[in-house]
Amino acid sequence: MLNARNYMRGGARDDFDRSGLTALYGLIVVNILFFLLLPSARHPELCLSMPGIRQGLSWEVVTALFMHANFWHILFNMYSLYLFGGMIAPRLGAKRFLALYFTAGIAGNLLWLASESFAGPAGLLLGASGAVMGVIAASAMMEPDVRLFILFIPYPVKLRTMAMVFFGLDVFNEIFAGPAAGVAYLAHIGGFLVGAAFAAVFFKGFVRWNPFSFLTGGGRAPRG
Repeated sequence: MLNARNYMRGGARDDFDRSGLTALYGLIVVNILFFLLLPSARHPELCLSMPGIRQGLSWEVVTALFMHANFWHILFNMYSLYLFGGMIAPRLGAKRFLALYFTAGIAGNLLWLASESFAGPAGLLLGASGAVMGVIAASAMMEPDVRLFILFIPYPVKLRTMAMVFFGLDVFNEIFAGPAAGVAYLAHIGGFLVGAAFAAVFFKGFVRWNPFSFLTGGGRAPRG
């Protein structure tokens, strides 16, 4: 049959790779359009808040992922999404990459929202950071030994080390700075944890390292 020939399989593989990158670039474009056309200062109903959820604005859990406070906020998030998402989106394809992104992002938002029910003054959450942290976790699990440069460190660092440093800083800041810092560290933490769990369950064939393998006594995952 034609679809059994190598060149047909290669074409299908190329289409699959492109679908992942298309999804990645599509997310970046949508985030930029939201930033330009629906600025958060004018559209708080698209950001996430406990009062909004109580009023029935359930879409905020999703739309908050596309809202950003300022230029530097969206620049950092979109550059991180481009850098880390570009490593894994071609291998995962559009459906799996989008599932990872939205699952991690929504989970991070819900964790933050749960904390708000016990907090004092109502806060406002916006940004793709939780989703991006989920992508970082998955990329570190799939490509743990890729070396990248971090600002102010003059030598390359393995991606798995970088991911755990990011996660550790969020945990540290949540404990010692908390809501007073004006950053939703819990959304970052939730996104990272759920992104890692999502990759461990649904991307087993790609996972080469599990940051939480010590919980089960496991070691480095076999290469897929």
